[in-house]
Amino acid sequence: LTPNERLAVVERLELPDGHGPEDVALDSLGRIYGGVQDGRIYRFQPDGSGAEVFANTGGRPLGLHFDRRGNLIVADAYRG
Repeated sequence: LTPNERLAVVERLELPDGHGPEDVALDSLGRIYGGVQDGRIYRFQPDGSGAEVFANTGGRPLGLHFDRRGNLIVADAYRG
């Protein structure tokens, strides 16, 4: 690996509430999804604005992925 400055300038999305996001996923419209430690999954607009709670797993979402049909698949530490 060669050192570089690629992460020197990154845009950080602020969560309205919650801690510990583990993963992010983008849907077909470019919206950004991220889960936090209390089970909530936030959705942001493509420009990073408009954070809203999209779903709540009631667990601990660790992995997010959209399948070919556009369904959000969640790997949850507590709920499977």
